[in-house]
Amino acid sequence: MLKEMYGKGFNWCLKYSKGAILVLLVYLLLEIAKKLINKYFGININDIFLPEHFSIYGSIIFCFMFLVETWVNLEFLNYIYKGESEEKYSFILFNKVKAYIMPAFIGGLILNLVMLLPVLAILKILNILKVTGSSRGILAVLLPILILFVVPFIIWFSLRLSFYFEVIIINSIKNPILALKESFKITNGRLWDIIRVLVLPALLVGVVFVVLPSIIQKMGCSSCDFEGYAGAIAHPLFAAVSLALYLEFRKNPAKENEGEKEIAKE
Repeated sequence: MLKEMYGKGFNWCLKYSKGAILVLLVYLLLEIAKKLINKYFGININDIFLPEHFSIYGSIIFCFMFLVETWVNLEFLNYIYKGESEEKYSFILFNKVKAYIMPAFIGGLILNLVMLLPVLAILKILNILKVTGSSRGILAVLLPILILFVVPFIIWFSLRLSFYFEVIIINSIKNPILALKESFKITNGRLWDIIRVLVLPALLVGVVFVVLPSIIQKMGCSSCDFEGYAGAIAHPLFAAVSLALYLEFRKNPAKENEGEKEIAKE
């Protein structure tokens, strides 16, 4: 499946290069903007919702950038899907997806909160324990619980909801909650497919673009900073692969277990 999905995604990026180039350029420009905002205004957009980095202006900028990312992602996914399903479909910027931008934007914020709130709660608990001078025994009990149960649950739940963009475009859904529910439903029993097709390759790219700058910096290039640009460069391919994987899930849904069949009958 890995080879098939990436082969299809790569071919789509070449075939629908207008959309892929749009996504690439927008993500690169946004990444450059983040660097400049952090340099000249001291606002770290990537960590804006962490307590030590939070600011009203930063959160507004984050929402604006996320809205732009939502727009270009929907344009690209729609371009691929319509291009594959319709004989004559031309790429027109900001044309077919206007009705779905806000639902996708709201769904994305919900997904970010799903991932963020437990992390903030963990940081708050750890900070309280640090301030109150709690014993190491409490931390010794709490940390394994967080590592073994809370963090895996956050990852599992986030991956189950991660196809809401594809759901919105393919099914023409304007309700973000319904899109998230459909993503959760269609990914039932497919978690390992998501991990090996999307998560592990993304982690590999991330490792390469973290290790490479450190090597270059040791060679004397202190201005080299590739972190963040890796996602921008790889995003069109991963977006296309994600769409291919979602369509595969729709084409070959995971088999329901007997308990789920009984519930469906009722």
